[in-house]
Amino acid sequence: MKTALLLGLLSAASAAEPVTFERDVLPILNSHCLQCHGGLHRKAELDLRSITAAMTGGESGKAVAPGDPDASLLWKKIAADEMPKNPIKVSAEHKEVIRRWIAEGAKAVQRSSELVASDKPRTAEEIAKLIDDAIDRRLAEAAIPASPQADDGEFQRRVWLDLIGRIPTRAEAMAFLGNASPDKRANLIDELLARPEYGQYWARLWRDRVAVPIGAGEDLKGQYTGNFYKWLAEEFNKNRPWDELVRAMIAAEGEDPPIAFIRQCMDDGQPRAGKLAASVSRRFLGIQLQCAECHDHPFASWTQDEFWGLAAFFSRTAKVEHNPKKGENRKGIYDTVEGPRKTRFGLEPLERKDGGAVVIPVDAGPAAGGVVAAKYLGGETAQLDPKSPTRQLLAQWLTSPKNAQFARATVNRLWHQVFGRGLVEPVDSLDPENPPTHPELLDSLAGELAASKFDIKHLLRGMLLSRAYQRSHVALAENEPDKALYSHATCKVVAPEAFWECLVLSSGGDPDKGAISGASGTTLGGRSGFLKLFDTDEMDGAPSDYTQGIPQVLTLLNDAAMHKPNRLIEQVVREKGEPDEIVTRLYVAVLSRRPTEDELQTVRPFVIERNGTMDAYQAVWWALVNSPEFAVIP
Repeated sequence: MKTALLLGLLSAASAAEPVTFERDVLPILNSHCLQCHGGLHRKAELDLRSITAAMTGGESGKAVAPGDPDASLLWKKIAADEMPKNPIKVSAEHKEVIRRWIAEGAKAVQRSSELVASDKPRTAEEIAKLIDDAIDRRLAEAAIPASPQADDGEFQRRVWLDLIGRIPTRAEAMAFLGNASPDKRANLIDELLARPEYGQYWARLWRDRVAVPIGAGEDLKGQYTGNFYKWLAEEFNKNRPWDELVRAMIAAEGEDPPIAFIRQCMDDGQPRAGKLAASVSRRFLGIQLQCAECHDHPFASWTQDEFWGLAAFFSRTAKVEHNPKKGENRKGIYDTVEGPRKTRFGLEPLERKDGGAVVIPVDAGPAAGGVVAAKYLGGETAQLDPKSPTRQLLAQWLTSPKNAQFARATVNRLWHQVFGRGLVEPVDSLDPENPPTHPELLDSLAGELAASKFDIKHLLRGMLLSRAYQRSHVALAENEPDKALYSHATCKVVAPEAFWECLVLSSGGDPDKGAISGASGTTLGGRSGFLKLFDTDEMDGAPSDYTQGIPQVLTLLNDAAMHKPNRLIEQVVREKGEPDEIVTRLYVAVLSRRPTEDELQTVRPFVIERNGTMDAYQAVWWALVNSPEFAVIP
């Protein structure tokens, strides 16, 4: 997936643009060379995963001589088709990329390990301008025109679903469509950010990402996940800074609500240090470090020592049982001197050494038995006091304003959520070898997040005010191939729980009070029954990926709840009017927009032929909620 993305960026780049290792060369090496010269295998001691390793070379000496392709062993082997050894050779086009890269000095994308944050945060309008300037500049360089701005119907459906995971009611949608104020979009953004559903929706997103047990887990009744959701919804609505929330999750103790993050990574009754290291790095730093658990990462420069060095911070995290007879008055998750006990089924805790170092476990590949010091990922080693909590130290380091990776990963996730793809894609692959599409923009927004003291609403407000966010999803002939430069909006799939709430609202019901209006006792009646069938999406899948299948589609088409006149149908018919007026009410209630003239011409004869009965309008409603438009965020 990463290779396809970077090759796509390469094809869109200007020929005059300098070739860089990460963006242009690494995808070619990934396809042809890393099988033998990567993290799993390093024939002749040559590692080509990173610019540093490539420059170091192997047993035959340096592989790259910057500025001189003819003196570079890498180029000579590839140019003569001596490498790779398999029949699939490097194409002439890609050979020229490698030759140009070396001839131009073998450049790499330079990224700072620290953020540059201003003393004073920008206004939301200034953030929007920052975004638009960066997006427009790249579009101009690539000679790709931008689609026009979305109309009011498309915009309001998008922003409601992106911010609170619901569509507006018919009254709310009509009020926005009829509002002539030039500030109505900015006002709507502010109104939605202030609604309690904002915190509830974003808490759901993060609950499913960080508080749902991995593998066996230990929350079969949903107690800890439920408490976590309530806590996080309240904190989001208070606009508590994101760095504080992450520190609370990582350093939580006892049975406090944020402890669900630790409990997601339990096996056989005890927290697992390796799982926690993988979860922390992926969720909060955007790094899939689990690929380095048993060997160095095959496609990035992360090492096995770095994986277990991070896991060392969790080596003493244990589940404690209340036992006054043995002097234990606590219950829940704590960092203890002894660490977790051996479990019933023989799972061993990490063996610890002086200063917090740990021994690589027996099931972790050829390096098993090696001693690894506790180490901040990509940073310095740490001396851990066995009598003091160690997760707090990790939480403070990870969320520090000086930790550029944390701020960049947070920005990338927010951008991914509202724009449909990350500035770095995949969203959890912020490796040095996988550069952003807009590196300066990512760094600027990360600095802005730190300057605002990790105010999520502040950054979201700026993103949603931008022209880039408010563009139509309808592509032009000239920008249709563009998938990475934001010339038009990306349609995102409505997640199952949000979809259920939209169904309830579009039937005239209240998702906070009950089932789909008029559908008591049916398959689609309640939230839990709906989610059992429809909740098939992955936590970090692309927002544009449709994960439903035939059972879900057939249910929406055929379930009894979809064929009974509901409260909305009763209301719009009771208000009387010509068929076009009643159909317009249905469109506004279901799709948040008025129908086009072509749509009215299609529906009008269908309704008139059936004498404008309740069943005729119910059939129109059924067609609208089963349309592709209802299933997506435009």
